[in-house]
Amino acid sequence: MSKKKREAIVALHAEGCTTKDIEKWLKVLIRTVQNVLKRYRETGSTDTEVAVRALHALRRSLKALKKAWNEIPMEDIRAAIDAVLTRLDACIVAQGGRFEK
Repeated sequence: MSKKKREAIVALHAEGCTTKDIEKWLKVLIRTVQNVLKRYRETGSTDTEVAVRALHALRRSLKALKKAWNEIPMEDIRAAIDAVLTRLDACIVAQGGRFEK
């Protein structure tokens, strides 16, 4: 599909057109419209080469984020959760507010 057509899909969608309308007007499959819009949301580009590189970078970042999350010790997570009520009370006291249980 041409870059011009991908840009038209994004522009029409930005103007509020539905995917079904875009499918009819541009004579492309609705799945193609959905894929172009999804790729645009993920990468911010209608250029397929740029989009593919950005998507790969996004996937690498997500993989690194998941790895980092899994390396957080469970004790640290539990301590943070347990500290929430104490921190809420401190916030309320600092603002002079009241917290009902």
